[in-house]
Amino acid sequence: MKEKLNPILKWLLVIFVIRHVINIPQQLIKVNSGLYDNDICYVTIGSSIIMIAILINILRIKRDALSFFFVFQYINAIVIGDMDRGDYFMPVIVATLFSCIMVALLFLKKDGVSGWELFYPPQK
Repeated sequence: MKEKLNPILKWLLVIFVIRHVINIPQQLIKVNSGLYDNDICYVTIGSSIIMIAILINILRIKRDALSFFFVFQYINAIVIGDMDRGDYFMPVIVATLFSCIMVALLFLKKDGVSGWELFYPPQK
């Protein structure tokens, strides 16, 4: 029987997937309104699609997805900072905060097994 994620972590990941799914039509509405910068909207849509794929694969307990989650946080921060005329400070702080939250959530256990042990099983 395959181990499962802690229910709190699982439901938070599901909520984050839903949040990113909802964000896509919101960005498309912004594009159609003509009031917003289309480049930023399209980057946000792309970012949401990538994050949905990452989060779904984390729910499926794919080690590469977890690694890419942390990497993508900082890639996204650099892209946002670049689009915001070189202001990287706040996007990097937010990326670090999201990464720290994920790290903390992975310490939650279900049946004595933490999320970290699911993604990186101990060597025998």
